[in-house]
Parts: sequence; C-alpha cells; structure tokens
Amino acid sequence: MTAPHSHTHAHDDASIAEILDLDAVVLTSTLGDITTWVGERVRSPQRILDVGAGSGAGTVALAERFPTAQLLAADRSAGMLDRVRGAAAAAGVAGRVSTVRMDFDGAWPELGAVDLAWASASLHELADAARAFGVLAGVLSPGGLLVVVEMDGPPRFLSGGESTNGSTNAGTSAAESGDGAAELEAHIHELLAEKRSPAHDHPDWSDGIERAGFTRIEKASFVVDLPLEPDAVGGRYAQAYLRRLAPVAVPRMTASERALFEQLIADDGPLSLRRRGDLRLRTGRTVWAARRP
Repeated sequence: MTAPHSHTHAHDDASIAEILDLDAVVLTSTLGDITTWVGERVRSPQRILDVGAGSGAGTVALAERFPTAQLLAADRSAGMLDRVRGAAAAAGVAGRVSTVRMDFDGAWPELGAVDLAWASASLHELADAARAFGVLAGVLSPGGLLVVVEMDGPPRFLSGGESTNGSTNAGTSAAESGDGAAELEAHIHELLAEKRSPAHDHPDWSDGIERAGFTRIEKASFVVDLPLEPDAVGGRYAQAYLRRLAPVAVPRMTASERALFEQLIADDGPLSLRRRGDLRLRTGRTVWAARRP
C-alpha cells in the first residue's frame, strides 16, 4: 500500500520511501484484508500489474496472496523500482517479480495482457486518470479485474487523549491530553485542504471506471482505527508524515503553532510524537473492483 503523493519526482524519493515503508508496517493487517477481499473476486490470476508500485508493499502483498502469479511492478521512479526489487528479494518472491519504468501520463510501453491490474494511491497523481482507465481496459484480459485503492482522507494521529469511543487512552498524561496538539493537527489539515482539493487526493473513481467500459463495479471501505506505540514504528510513521506536511503548513502557522509543531516532530522531548502516549491512527481506504467485459 502506498502513501499520498507516492509517485512524484525523484528528489522526493527518500522521504516518500520512508513513509511508504512505515505505512506498510503499520497497515499490514489492512493491506492483508484488502488483498483477501480481492482474492474473493479473482481466484488464480497468472499475471498481475501493479500501477505505481512505490516501494513495493503492494507488489509483495499480491505476490504472497497469489503464489502462482507473475507480477509486473511499474513506476516512474528508478529509485522506487530498486526498492521494489529489494522488497521482493527480502520476501522471497523476486523470481516472480519484474519491473518496468514508465511515465503513466506518457505513452505506455507494451506490457502484455494481465489478469489483475492493481493501482493503490497512484491514479490521483496522474494528469489524465480517465485516459489511464482506458489504457488499463486494453491491458486487461477479457474478464480481468481492475482494483483501485485510495485513502479516504489524510491520516490523523492525535486524538487529544480520547479514543474514538470517547474514553481516555491508557498511558496518556494530562499534559498530552490538553497540550493543543490535536487542535494543531486539525488546523494543519484545514490548511492542506485549502491548497489541494479532496477530489484530487481522495477521489471517487466510480464514474471514471464506468466510463472506461468496466462492468460489475464494486466499492468497499476499510476503516483503520488503532493505537500506535510512540517509541516504535508508529511514532516514526506519525513523525515522518507530519514532517512531510511542514513545507505547506508551517509558513501559515502562528508563532506559537510553529513552536508546538517543532516539539511534535522532534526526535525527543515530552511532546514528541516519538514519546507521546496518545497516538492513534485513524484513516481508511476505499477500494473499487471492476471487470473488463
């Protein structure tokens, strides 16, 4: 599974790859649930295309879910494809994974027919997603399955000391509960929403899929609401994600907000995301599945 803006320019690869790798660990269970859902709709695909493979979490998950399939991981970044190959080797599936570097907004190379096309958090980055749906319809074998995964919205990490049922999270100090961090996170997302349309980052692809000629369109939601350990992967994930938002958000913060933000993304300190006891990941994924006639 990929993270937002995971298929942009090469200079972003290092920070994006960190978020993608942490995302894959934190959301391992969710990715497993999604591939299980996909497996109920396509039994034994022999060839799978991963459109915008990122650092390879989706490619590996699909290889493990479909142990007889050959996988083709496509991305515009050579660095990301290096990571795909490394992830495949680490998972013991390198013999079934090949890679291709391509610009999805340009001319697509000959890919050969596939039985399953998977696009996770990648199509919203394209200049013309409608064109991509049409190309994918041509790449898929008759009866082949298209699967598109998108985030429902930006992840939230700071609950203000309360879980989703309103009870106080274990381990949360009074200082953490009322330090203003949750309010700052909400403000950051308001600032981001002013810069980028939700329809761009978190689109509803139902109409576009139908217009491309796909049939039997299904749509499912996977809700994520889980506590994160601050001194492990969870804290690093929250830190990396908020750090990536800094260039857009920080210039529009007040001085007091900037001071609090710096404490949150610091590696240490009582308010650091790496030390807090009130981290809880709240996000979700929407998945579409559709058939090529």
